[in-house]
Amino acid sequence: MREIKFKFWLKDDESMVDWFDAIDSVGGIEYFMLSDEVDRLQFTGLTDTNGVEIYESDIAQCDRGLLWVIKFINGCFMACNPVDENDYCMIDDYPLAVVGNEHQNPELMREFE
Repeated sequence: MREIKFKFWLKDDESMVDWFDAIDSVGGIEYFMLSDEVDRLQFTGLTDTNGVEIYESDIAQCDRGLLWVIKFINGCFMACNPVDENDYCMIDDYPLAVVGNEHQNPELMREFE
């Protein structure tokens, strides 16, 4: 069974908070799980080719040089082409390396425009 954990993007502060910091914070984990001011990014249970944990909203590069955004679709984590919503694959179909995420690296998203 995979480990269930999250990291959190704070919309107002534009900062990322990991699971352990959220538990120890003043509002506690309840704030992070229930607030509309927070984007919850779930751990996929997988690591990339460099051993980095893969989360929702991560931007990953496959061995062919293509960039994909990690999304939770129809009950599973998928690597999605942000330009074509019909172009996606299972995240374990190709070797992936996390290069950033949608929140902290918006410049990577511009490559898709």
